[in-house]
Amino acid sequence: MPSCIRRGILLVGLIGLVLPGQVAAQTPSNVAALTRGGRLVSFSTQYNATDWKAANILDGKPNVGWCSLDGSLPQTLVVELPGEFLISRFSFDNGTQEGSYPGISAREVKIAVSLEAEDVGYREVGTFTLKKGESAQGFKLASPVRARWIKLNVLSNHGYASYTELMEFRAIGLPAPGQAVQVARPSNVAALTRGGRLVSFSTQYNATDWKAANILDGKPNVGWCSLDGSLPQTLVVELPGEFLISRFSFDNGTQEGSYPGISAREVKIAVSLEAEDVGYREVGTFTLKKGESAQGFKLASPVRARWIKLNVLSNHGYASYTELMEFRAIGLPARGQTAVTEKGFRLTLAAEVLFDTDQFTLRPEAQKALIDVLAILWEYPTATLLVEGHTDSIGAPEHNQELSEARANTVKEWLAAHRGDARWQIVTQGWGARKPAASNATPEGRRRNRRVEITLVR
Repeated sequence: MPSCIRRGILLVGLIGLVLPGQVAAQTPSNVAALTRGGRLVSFSTQYNATDWKAANILDGKPNVGWCSLDGSLPQTLVVELPGEFLISRFSFDNGTQEGSYPGISAREVKIAVSLEAEDVGYREVGTFTLKKGESAQGFKLASPVRARWIKLNVLSNHGYASYTELMEFRAIGLPAPGQAVQVARPSNVAALTRGGRLVSFSTQYNATDWKAANILDGKPNVGWCSLDGSLPQTLVVELPGEFLISRFSFDNGTQEGSYPGISAREVKIAVSLEAEDVGYREVGTFTLKKGESAQGFKLASPVRARWIKLNVLSNHGYASYTELMEFRAIGLPARGQTAVTEKGFRLTLAAEVLFDTDQFTLRPEAQKALIDVLAILWEYPTATLLVEGHTDSIGAPEHNQELSEARANTVKEWLAAHRGDARWQIVTQGWGARKPAASNATPEGRRRNRRVEITLVR
């Protein structure tokens, strides 16, 4: 809110008069609207990419909306809000085509919300039953829900066998109490638009609408299909740099209606920092549901990667081909030193970035480094964090021990103050000079030893 209002300055205008000492109340509004920055980020199917595309449910035009490609149900649509909001009600406009296609209107819509990402971290809000062919159907929630992503699962319609339709969706709310810092959100770093590349594959059905590179194009209606029924099939993705990946996401086959079982099922993933053909270490094997979009798999701790190898081990039973529509690697640029230890995933911050010599109060320049760390840690809101301080061997051991403890506590306090909705347990430990990372005999070695380590404990 403008500072002039907070200070009690009179403002006269079309909205009326704000008297000294008063604050104009905010009115809840549709925070999912395209005009507010809302986006339709994922959907199962759409009838076309123009007057019946999925994004039309956010456009504010009640005469155009979304229609499914066929009669399959459920259908999923995922909306990304332009920030975190407290949602107090949902509102729907239902099918205007009831006269021509009786029963085409959506009926049961189950809604879930997430603060983490478009494909993970959802908690169910409720299932709402819509009337057919009726606009402005509002559903007030018993209490507001905090959301950044909203998933609509259209479970049924009013009886039409071939298609399902929804015209408008609104999420009515107010901005949630914000964070004190602006933090980059993890995004799909494998996307073609980000510079991701498909550098190797076993087979592809053709070089156009079913080529391997389609898994990175962000278009859920075109994807990769194998040339034949042979398995496993391998696809290798090169990222546009080194990234810390916190989750993978998949859209599976949209052709299940015509080719039952064609969807990829088991996908084994490995990552490399060396090259597209060497240096891989396995991350895990992920089991996908057939014909479902936005299937997210959050990793227990981030993995550092430049190349990602997907081994498609099986499908859901179709003998002739296997299909995968989209693959996403969600992460952040890898900055600074990271390592996987027996305790967990560790980030190391040089002491000179955070503190002046022999001090334990944060330097102004420390904010940027800590914000970069915060962006990673927010992906793990229930983790236990171990913050450890280290010094070089210059000075008395007692002083170094106290300094290392104080620096660890300073970082802990900063993280606690900027945790937002995270529920971390933060533990600190000072080691003085007892755990050097390098020799204290050289200036460079001593510089490396002056550090703070933050570990996502397993």
